[in-house]
Amino acid sequence: MGVDRFLTPGDALAEPLEAPLGRLGILICYDLRFPEPARAFALQGAQAILVPTAWPDAATLYPDHVARTRASENGVYLLAADHVGEEEESAYLGRSLAVVPDGEVIAEAARQPWASCSSPALEPMSRAITDHMRRTAERRWTCPRRHRSPLQGK
Repeated sequence: MGVDRFLTPGDALAEPLEAPLGRLGILICYDLRFPEPARAFALQGAQAILVPTAWPDAATLYPDHVARTRASENGVYLLAADHVGEEEESAYLGRSLAVVPDGEVIAEAARQPWASCSSPALEPMSRAITDHMRRTAERRWTCPRRHRSPLQGK
């Protein structure tokens, strides 16, 4: 898609936001491809990473593997809101999903246009996330945050 034609790299990452759900980091689509932004949020105490995205039809690698990997390697929830349908000459996956800190996908939205935007379609995903958070409230997902690579220095 030539994402480099539309975006300019930044030189800083915003800090996680305080929200009723917890500390939230926000990445945008292509940012998920790189491990460092998600790691930086986890090290700053983010409990969940939100990713508005527009995965093209052929980009199944992202919902199938990359989103799960970023969640599990950082011990965070990852919630991706994916564009669905077609726009101009591009078709999009429409695979919004919720991934828990161990990398399991606990909810995925329907692929039909507009279905994933309506309140009834979001209810099962929201319920799955809330239920998981309640069941695992006592579990600490901190192990990955303590990991320090020799490449990170002291």
